[in-house]
Formats: sequence, C-alpha cells, structure tokens
Amino acid sequence: MIPSIIDRIDSIPLNRAGKVDRKNIIPKNIEDIYQNNINEFNEQLYEEDNIIDEIYGDDSNEIKEELLTILNDIAPFTNPSINTDLIGVGLHSILQMEFAKRIYQKYSVDILENNTLNKDEGFTIRNITKIIENTNKENKLLKEY
Repeated sequence: MIPSIIDRIDSIPLNRAGKVDRKNIIPKNIEDIYQNNINEFNEQLYEEDNIIDEIYGDDSNEIKEELLTILNDIAPFTNPSINTDLIGVGLHSILQMEFAKRIYQKYSVDILENNTLNKDEGFTIRNITKIIENTNKENKLLKEY
C-alpha cells in the first residue's frame, strides 16, 4: 500500500513498553499536509517541464495554456504542472467529465473516447495536449485526402 500523504514529525512518542504511542502523536490538519505535498510535487514538475521544453522545444504552449485555464476554472488546484497526474491530485470522475466536455467544446476532441488515456500514459495536461494535436493532424489529413 502506498500512502497518499507523508509528513515529517519531530519525534515518535513511545509508551512504557517501548512501542509507538499513537494516542500521543499530535494530529495535524490533513488538508494542509495534502496541499503542501501537492504544491511541492507541482513545483518539481514545473521545473522539470521547463527543462524539457528548453531541451526539446515546445510548440503547443497555446493548447497547454488553454487546458490549464479550463482546469483552473473547474478544479481548485494551485498551479498544476503539465505533468501533474490530475487524477492523483483530486480530479475525480465528475470533474473529469466536465473537463472532457469543455475540451470537446473547444477542440472537438473526445479525450475519454475508447480509453484514449491509459494508465501508462497518465491523465496529464501534456498527454491530453498530445491527443488533441494528433487528432487535429488526423482530421487535417482526412480533409486533404
């Protein structure tokens, strides 16, 4: 099992038998811990995104920025990165449907069709951008044909 939240504590209280005294561990606000972990993770991803874009170039900033705008409209994220696993940070099924609907309205691309985003790729802005770009290329080729 992988914990969803990890927090540092100064010391581990022990009982007389030398075992962890769970009752005396001071509980912290879980929401603050969770949000801090998400913020730290997103900052790391943001730095990685900038490095990747510098190395390989980034020709789809407009789509990514629009997707981030849509995401910020429907979900209370703080500065999500383009590599942030959106499901892992709380984009539950109802928000996914709203996100997919707005993407379809904007780009006429159904990102949820036929499980386009599989578990290996991840539900990230970068991968959704690739799907939109590939669909647009396919549609352009079909029109030319």
